[in-house]
Amino acid sequence: MVEAMHECPMCGEDRVLKPRVFSDQAAAALLVWGELEQEMLGKPICDSCYGELREVLIDRADELETAAKTYREDKAKPASDKKPAKKVLAKKAIKKTKKVTAKAKKSKRAG
Repeated sequence: MVEAMHECPMCGEDRVLKPRVFSDQAAAALLVWGELEQEMLGKPICDSCYGELREVLIDRADELETAAKTYREDKAKPASDKKPAKKVLAKKAIKKTKKVTAKAKKSKRAG
């Protein structure tokens, strides 16, 4: 049986394409690192491109483990030790914006 050749959406070469499944963690890492585009998720790709993506995951496995460890440690912290709630962060951002705006108005008046 001869497999049909199609243009690989990653490399653009005419090759046999197969659907590839990445774990959520692997897919997220590839997206963050810029190795894979969002629209590529779930699309079939060639063996060569799949091999390259696997190599990236293997080469950067230590980064994945560090991120997972940080996540587990943060999740284990009591709520009082965690970062401030979104409301507090939003209020700080608003205050900072007001200060920047006030400085800009002041310098505009002076100049």
